[in-house]
Amino acid sequence: MDATDEGSPRQTQSSGPWSCQSKFFVIISIVAVVGLVLTAPRKLLVLYAIVVAMIPMFISVFVLRRMGDSALSYSDMVEQIFFSAVPAYVCALIVELILLVLSLSAFFSSEIRQLYQDTAPGANQQEIYHKTQALLQSLPVWKLVAFSMFTAFILAALTEETAKLVVGLRFRRYLPMSAYNALALVVAGALGLATSEHLAVVLNQLLSTPGSEHALLSSTGFVFFRALLAFPVHLGCAFLVGVALSKKTCLRQQVRVFPAFLMAVLVHGTFDVVGLLALTLDSVNKAPHWVSNYGVVGMDVLITVALMLLCRREYNSLTMNGYENVDSLDEV
Repeated sequence: MDATDEGSPRQTQSSGPWSCQSKFFVIISIVAVVGLVLTAPRKLLVLYAIVVAMIPMFISVFVLRRMGDSALSYSDMVEQIFFSAVPAYVCALIVELILLVLSLSAFFSSEIRQLYQDTAPGANQQEIYHKTQALLQSLPVWKLVAFSMFTAFILAALTEETAKLVVGLRFRRYLPMSAYNALALVVAGALGLATSEHLAVVLNQLLSTPGSEHALLSSTGFVFFRALLAFPVHLGCAFLVGVALSKKTCLRQQVRVFPAFLMAVLVHGTFDVVGLLALTLDSVNKAPHWVSNYGVVGMDVLITVALMLLCRREYNSLTMNGYENVDSLDEV
């Protein structure tokens, strides 16, 4: 391979500015959004949720596009985002639902059986809620902690990071390519799943709050909190894996991807378990309220900041290695 033929060591093969497939994905997405708004009972709230959920995605696309070079097209990124937002997200939800059913059966089989036996036929929702709360109050703390750990690290983190990795590996269809563009495509593979999850959580938060104005006011802080913390954690975890994949595939370095993937799962799981454990213990009056109100926010901020610093360090190492390996790449 001659460096003069390629023009730049950061050049890559691309599918063009806008392929027919990417145009189709954009049209399908627009139709789905319009259909969701028109069929929703609270149209303005749904429209607000969609707009707010899309803001981090557009910012991320702009940043990722600047991370690569002119050979990285928006078409390639749109395809990555769509495959992550729809097929990967749906598959992850199915797996998470299956794991949730299995984990509930494993951790609380006797409690669920007792609740079923104690609940009279035709009992109203309020009666079922009180019986459930009473049953939760009687559960030992170790069981609540174990269930929260399993939910955060296995059900959520491992499942979602695996889905993002599978979509991210699609960058190999464009090889040979630069490490920078490979990294951008891997992170774009996480962007769709992060956006779909963010939109689902925002919609649930808004529509479950009675009263349009009250829902809008009470949920705005929560929405931007997720955009500033949960969204970057999704992308940051994919960033760690993407750097390892870029070094191994594009720079031909002897790098193991599994440690980076394991780190992503641990960071993602830690971020989730902090909030889940605090809310679970708070709901059964086994933890003070300030822990779930302020302690979770503080811990999540620390985790997010630490992850961003780690991503910066990994990107700097990729930049240094990228220029050091230019000669070896040209000889491949």
